[in-house]
Amino acid sequence: MSAYPKVLALAPTGLGVGYALIEGSTLIDFGVWTLRSRKGTEAKTKSLSRLLAALMIREHPARLVVEKPGVHSRTEQQEAIRVEIEHQGEGQGTPVRYLNLTTARRVIAGPGRDASPGTVARMLARLCPTKLEPLLPPKEVASPMFGRPRHWTPLWRALTLAVAETFMNPSA
Repeated sequence: MSAYPKVLALAPTGLGVGYALIEGSTLIDFGVWTLRSRKGTEAKTKSLSRLLAALMIREHPARLVVEKPGVHSRTEQQEAIRVEIEHQGEGQGTPVRYLNLTTARRVIAGPGRDASPGTVARMLARLCPTKLEPLLPPKEVASPMFGRPRHWTPLWRALTLAVAETFMNPSA
C-alpha cells in the first residue's frame, strides 16, 4: 500500500479529455479520450461517462482533479463534460477538485523558475522516460505539441494537474 493517494487528473478540451493517473511518483495510466461523434454533446458525454466509470472502477482513485476552466474558454460541450465528471466523482465517492493549469505548472517548476508548457513537459517526462520522452518536442521548441497531433495537448495538461495535486496534497 502506497503512502500516496491515487490521483486521477482530467483535462477536458474541445478535442477530447486528457487523463493521467498517478500514485506518488508512479505513473499508472495516461492518455487521451477523443470524443468524436456527429450526434453532438450528449453522445460525447455518454462516451466519456463509460470510459471514466471503467477507469475509476478499475483503479479506485482517491481524488479527481479537473482543469479549472478559464472565463472565456467554457463551451457547452466542455461544461457538459465537467458536469459528467462531477457526477462520476460523486457516484464513486471520490472528491473532485478544480485546479488552475498555470498554478499547477508553477507548483511543478518551483518558485521563480520557468513554468512554460515545454519546460514543465520535460520535467514531467522524467516520471516515466520510456513512455513520455518520445512525446516531447525538441528542446528549442517551447510547446509540448510540436510535431505531435493536437489531441496530445490534453495529455500534458492532465499530467501537469496530477503531479501538482500530488505535490500540493501528498497525504492520502
